[in-house]
Amino acid sequence: MVSISKAGFNASYINVSNPNVLIYPEYGLFALDASGNNLGFFNFRNQGNTNFGGPVYVDNDVIITGEGDGVKYEISLKKGWNMWYMIFTQSGMTWTTATRPSGMGWYFEID
Repeated sequence: MVSISKAGFNASYINVSNPNVLIYPEYGLFALDASGNNLGFFNFRNQGNTNFGGPVYVDNDVIITGEGDGVKYEISLKKGWNMWYMIFTQSGMTWTTATRPSGMGWYFEID
């Protein structure tokens, strides 16, 4: 787990309700064989690769909001495991926990 600022939420236009929160973002889950060799990974996305998501753990409640550099933040995380989503559009990207985009699912990618 890392501090919220080390996780990349440190730009001046990003508002963090609890700057002391620790966060563990997981962008994919690795699949290993019985010997521990990497077989590939599962990621949570839509078929067109325009939206991604994944589990994220925080050690305390936190709300992250803001907008700048083509990115909008609408993240509300409760202590424990949550799901967050990265939605890509022609105008930029939105990080959100509010709405799961349609068509999302777990996909296995071979390394």
